Amino acid sequence: MSRFDKVTLEQIEDAVEQEEYIFPENTTLTICILRLKNTIDVVGTSACVSPENFDKDIGKKLAREAAIEQCWPMFGFQLASELTGFRIIP
Repeated sequence: MSRFDKVTLEQIEDAVEQEEYIFPENTTLTICILRLKNTIDVVGTSACVSPENFDKDIGKKLAREAAIEQCWPMFGFQLASELTGFRIIP
């Protein structure tokens, strides 16, 4: 049985082992890759319409938030599985 009854942002943040940012040339795109401690890579992106408005720090913040958003369903699935004893692989 899990010692947690809900998923928290702190749990997700604690699972992040490494983060990398990519800024493709001639774009306003920012890509954030979060490597979780279980070796899963999660990707988030951000972009702005106008190159004049592009700010790497804002791009990093928004892309990282998008990557974190991808983690919630995975962590929720894991918690629900632990609470119910469900196993995909017996």
